[in-house]
Amino acid sequence: MLLLSFNRPDTTAEVLATLQQAQPPELYVFNDGPRTGVEGEEQKVQDTRTVIAEMVNWNPTVHYRYNDQNQGLFAGVSGALDWFFSHVPEGIILEDDCVPHPDFFGYCDELLEKYRGDERVWCISGDNSVDLPISQGASYGFIRDPLIWGWATWARAWKYFDHELSGWPAVRGSKTERSMYPDRVERLVRRKSFDHYFNSGIDAWGYKWKFTVHTHGGLVAVPRVNLVSNIGWNRPDATHTSGNSLRAAKATAAILPLVHPKDVAIDKAADREWVESRGLGVKKYRWSYQLKKLIGKIRRSIGRMLGR
Repeated sequence: MLLLSFNRPDTTAEVLATLQQAQPPELYVFNDGPRTGVEGEEQKVQDTRTVIAEMVNWNPTVHYRYNDQNQGLFAGVSGALDWFFSHVPEGIILEDDCVPHPDFFGYCDELLEKYRGDERVWCISGDNSVDLPISQGASYGFIRDPLIWGWATWARAWKYFDHELSGWPAVRGSKTERSMYPDRVERLVRRKSFDHYFNSGIDAWGYKWKFTVHTHGGLVAVPRVNLVSNIGWNRPDATHTSGNSLRAAKATAAILPLVHPKDVAIDKAADREWVESRGLGVKKYRWSYQLKKLIGKIRRSIGRMLGR
């Protein structure tokens, strides 16, 4: 179990309250250092570390990675994950604003064991805050995009993490990209997104994990019900979660005992909903791409007519 924390003692305390109930026997704790020149942050970081020291009271084996200086979201989190998986073969990851339902831990533990040797499965998510429809009456299904508000994975998968998104230039415009995203509009939307992250140097790790999973054809387990609430939205200290979010406000629910799907394959209904409207939002781009395509045809037709 890995807890990722920074400068929010209040949200960290809420997450730790759930860990006190679950009582994982071994806990890895990462806390990034304060940013230079940010007033009051050194105290907030220290307060967070005090909360951790006081609330980790069920006598687990604890490993700490506390930074004196701030590494930033990407280097800090990816470095913590590298550290975690250099010591354990599999584990659960929670950030300091992701509050899980009690069933989240049993769900992750069961799937970590069930798919331990199945290299088709790359990630286990506790997030279904967008009500993705899961088929076959199962407790969970598989989609392509890793959802990282409370998740779990194996060292066998994380070892392929593309820290620099270095594989993107070779994939862009290739047969591999067409194989990854057969639908043209989805492919163009994802290309624009990966281009943005590759060229901008934004301090984020989630898209690099997504790219890693996609290039290896990995499956991501998502639960029928939402198992994690994100309490970090609409706060002045949020990193990439400013504003309001209906997803973050989604209630959690029980899921145990689990009913496993019959097939280890993409749940087409759930994946389509995520891609088209509830996550990636490809649907809203389709009309504009179709319009551009139509305009192109008209221009070519006019050109041929004038050429005659």
